[in-house]
Amino acid sequence: MLLVSFLAVIMPSAPTLAEVLQLPPANAGEVILEGKNHKTIKSVVQTTARYSQPPGWIQLELIEEARRIAGGCSRKRWIATFQHHENEIPDEAVLVRTYGRVEIAPTASQDCSKSSYVGLNSGVDLDDGFAALMKLEDIRSGAAQVAFSCSDLTGSQLCKDTETTRLELAAIEPWMVSFHEGSFELWLGEPGQIVTKVRLGSSSADPVTVARLVPPPS
Repeated sequence: MLLVSFLAVIMPSAPTLAEVLQLPPANAGEVILEGKNHKTIKSVVQTTARYSQPPGWIQLELIEEARRIAGGCSRKRWIATFQHHENEIPDEAVLVRTYGRVEIAPTASQDCSKSSYVGLNSGVDLDDGFAALMKLEDIRSGAAQVAFSCSDLTGSQLCKDTETTRLELAAIEPWMVSFHEGSFELWLGEPGQIVTKVRLGSSSADPVTVARLVPPPS
């Protein structure tokens, strides 16, 4: 806390990328997330180019300490955006905005630090997120017998037949749960690359809509 107070004196304006990267994760979190409700930051990493960024923009991901909850584990991932002018070096980039996203991991393990996490978009609470992931797992394992409505813009074998669709879904991992037009939608694959969307029906009689596509550049 003394370190953070000292930095508040020597950094009266928004912190720069260089100033933040020299700090331990917990202290970097205090500086970047000042005034926001957050838990202890366990790691700070510079994001790879998942999506194209405007010139001079650099993003850091700040990952909170995870906690055990009913159904698995939960944590929050904060995205901090820094910006520098064309005639400045990246180290001089200044913090311009931050936002956070809740992530969950449906696991029985008590060690939440080793779990694989899935993000929840706004409008999806913890219980709904766990329920959507459980339904997806039932579909992928074959425990739930469903009809697929399938489309594929990449030329893969995703839509060859029902069993192929199921096996294709089982081979890739979800990374986001959203609620869109009255249904839960899960995104599988790698962010920024080919994405496979799985839209769950509102009832067990509804088909599961699967679509594979290449996301447009952001």
